[in-house]
Order: sequence, then structure tokens, then C-alpha cells
Amino acid sequence: MRASPSQILVLSGGGQEIYLAAQAFLERGDGVVVESPTYPEALRIFRAVGAQLRPVPLDEGGLRLDVLEETLSRLRPKLIYVTPTFHNPTGITMPTERRERLLELACRYRVPILEDDPFPGLCYDGESVPPLAALDRQGTVLYLSTLSKVFAPGLRIGWLLAPRPVAERLTLLKSSIDLCTSPLTQAVATALFPRRLSRHLETIVPIYRSRRDTLCAALVREGANALRFSRPAGGLFLWVTLAHDLLAEPLLEEALAEGVSFLPGAPFFPGGYGGERALRLNFAAHPKATIEEGMRRLGSALRRTARRARQGRRECEREEAREEAFV
Repeated sequence: MRASPSQILVLSGGGQEIYLAAQAFLERGDGVVVESPTYPEALRIFRAVGAQLRPVPLDEGGLRLDVLEETLSRLRPKLIYVTPTFHNPTGITMPTERRERLLELACRYRVPILEDDPFPGLCYDGESVPPLAALDRQGTVLYLSTLSKVFAPGLRIGWLLAPRPVAERLTLLKSSIDLCTSPLTQAVATALFPRRLSRHLETIVPIYRSRRDTLCAALVREGANALRFSRPAGGLFLWVTLAHDLLAEPLLEEALAEGVSFLPGAPFFPGGYGGERALRLNFAAHPKATIEEGMRRLGSALRRTARRARQGRRECEREEAREEAFV
């Protein structure tokens, strides 16, 4: 990506970036395209500004462009919010060909794209795919990124890259929220970022890759036929779908009793429904031994949940049989 300093805003993390873009492009009642599922904080921000969420489902390549085109032509949203690289929560990475097609659609319908890229550099397999902003030739994309996910969670520094007129408008809007992002935090980032980030990535990428592989192997071992997942090529998360009639909320209750937790899938879905059989796991935050033990406990919780589900089905079948006999 190429940019001049006048196109870049330094902000206090991803939440402020999304909020500024929402304030700049959306009025109450305007539509915003979001992936389904997507980052819950973004959903909260869009709802807070009064926007109408226009969910578009994902497939193995990311945002489904057939549904997106229908949404753009029929509902005329004002903004498209996407995380095309190591998507949160699914881990999906959109291929370059689909990114180019997405840019074509955004240009045709004159809808800006807000590209969220919170995990730059956290690629474990293959080659990195260029961001939408690197492929954009029409000034369609606003690009968001942050240091907190790849360098230091407590270093609340993010940045937004936008066409100059948009950046100027966002700068004025930001001044109504805070005069500037903390100079002390920026000074720390300036001192550490150029010299240490590449070395830091060289250290953590093999560690995170190993932790991802450990989690995937444990899921296969403990989950048997009760769950399915895809190995993410990067990022921090792994998205799991429960098989049969198992639900995430009962599993979470059993897991908490075992002293292990996860995030159920429902909060990631814009309409308040969907994801009842899904859960997100974080493989980056824990050493391999903790992952192994956590998955052993989750496996125990999963087996108990499956037994209770089978018992519930049998009770329902007996009840139905009694009702049929009575009739």
C-alpha cells in the first residue's frame, strides 16, 4: 500500500476506527453491509449509531458476492464492513480474485468499503494475500489496522488509511472526540515499532502456528464426530461447528463446570440468531500444555453434553409414543 501522511489517522485502537467511520458515513436508518458472522464490537458500534445491519453470509472463500450484489442493488447500503484476511471469528481468508470482484461491485454501486485488518503479519501457511486497500485503484477502501493484536494488547494504537478528502473529514470528526491519541503511547510505539516488530513476528508466528496445530490435533482427538472445523491460515482464532443437535450454550455450561471456557457463536451473528451450534476458540493466548489440558476438559464436557442430548431425544420419542398410543 502507498500513502502519504495526510491520508493516515493514528487512533486509539480498532474500536475508535470503526466508530469514526460509522459516524462519517452513516446516519440513523442507513444500511451497512456486515459479514454473518462478524466481529461483535463492530455490530455494537453500528447499532449504537442507529444503522440498519445488512448481513451477508460467508462461504469457504469469504463474503458471498452473489448475495452482496443483490443487497447492494435492492437495499442501497451506505457502507460495506469486511474482514477479508484471517476473518474474525471464522479464520477465512478471501482469495485475491474475489477481492477484485468485491472492489468492482463497490465501485459500481458507489459504496465505500471499510476493511478491518487486525492481524497483519500473522500468516502461518502459504503467502499473504494483498489487502483490499493494496488492490484499490478508485479510492473505495478505508483500511483499518492495529498494533494491539500483533504486538502488545495494552498498546492501544491503531491507524486508518483513507483517501485524503475522507481522512480530512475524519480528522475533524476525531477532534470532537479527543484532541489526539495519547502522545506517550505514540512515543512508545514509535520507539518499539520500527526496530522490533519484524523480529517480534519472526518469534511469535512459529509459536502461534504450533499452538494452532496443537489445538487442531486436540479437536480431532477429543471431538470425534461431534464437531467440525477448518484450519485457519493465520490470525488468532479457530471456529468450530457442533454436529448433530448439539448446542453451544449447554456445552458452555458443562465446560465452565470443568474450568474451561469459550465464546459461543451467537454474538457474532448480526440478526441475533444463528451460531447456536458454533463456538470460537483462541489458540494464541495459551501454551501448548494449557491447550492440551483445556481440550481434554472440553472433550469431557462435550461427551456429557452429547449424552444429555441423547437422553433428551429418547424422552421426547417416548413422550411422542405415549401421545400416539393415547390417540
